[in-house]
Amino acid sequence: MSMKIIWTLSLLLLSRGAVHGQNCEQPNCGYLDEEQHANFTHITGINEFAWIGRLGYESARGINYKCLAVLISEQHLLAPAHCFNEAMLEDQPLRHVLLGDWNPTNPFMQPDCSAQTNCAAIPQLFSIAEVIIHPDYQASTLLNNIALLKLTHALDFSESIRAICLPPYRGSSTSYAHFAQFLSYAGFAVDKSLPFKLKGLMHVAGTSACKRKLRNLNYITASRDSPLNHICANSNLDAQIFTGAPLMDVQVRDSEPSNYYLVGLLVGPDRYTGSETVNLFMRIQPHREWIEYNMLCNSTAATATPTTAATTTTPRTTSTATTPRTTTTPSVEARLTQYNRLVFH
Repeated sequence: MSMKIIWTLSLLLLSRGAVHGQNCEQPNCGYLDEEQHANFTHITGINEFAWIGRLGYESARGINYKCLAVLISEQHLLAPAHCFNEAMLEDQPLRHVLLGDWNPTNPFMQPDCSAQTNCAAIPQLFSIAEVIIHPDYQASTLLNNIALLKLTHALDFSESIRAICLPPYRGSSTSYAHFAQFLSYAGFAVDKSLPFKLKGLMHVAGTSACKRKLRNLNYITASRDSPLNHICANSNLDAQIFTGAPLMDVQVRDSEPSNYYLVGLLVGPDRYTGSETVNLFMRIQPHREWIEYNMLCNSTAATATPTTAATTTTPRTTSTATTPRTTTTPSVEARLTQYNRLVFH
């Protein structure tokens, strides 16, 4: 199995309207059980938030799970771009994504069972064919810290493996910012002795407070974003969760809770200043068109807005890791020049 990691142009060469409004949503995405949603314990139900995957990297001691990814279709996941930096992949190549897991202390080839002897299906490993990193990702500034993963084959949904919905369009990226709200989030703890998939609530800070926190953490460029593309939030969960954990809200239809949708991906904290601690999330809504642009949801999308690879590494086997640099981003002109060379020569 080979995997390639590519940059894609942020410049939409054709009309944005060709992408906007396309139906990239999955049927029955974001499954919500109201009883589980109202349960404020920190341990999830055995099949709750079934879109959370664990990225497995090969190390000298076996597979190391240190980033999370979120399933958004039968073949695509979202994860922070920093999970695929060159130095990390050279040292520990990415092997797979594990989906359907609940108890990380249990061998993955065995089903996870709750104290009530409710058992989930055996977790499944899926190979990753392609990782598309946002072309304007800058590790030093925290900007555009997002990547789209494509599996080698489409998977079959089940009770333990589901997709979450993308955020709804709201007309502008600032019109649904969730300030001062409590939102759900879930994932697996960095402390590997802690069993079970965990969940909690995040209280979202306002724009001024978030900008101040970003400045205090030395993310000066990110703090100047307008509109602000990060969410700062305080958690009621003491355990530190791996980056890539989803921040989620509930879609309401006809005055009834309908489904979860993805608000953000956890990308920090990775810096502390004195007593300052903050959970930083990359907002998904401002990147929805980029996501759909690269998913090519249907034949119309593939014809109207083809994915354009700006710089493509030689496809690598799982034993040799080569990735593009993520600390600097080529200019649009440079990426177009490289793309023309790839396509026309």
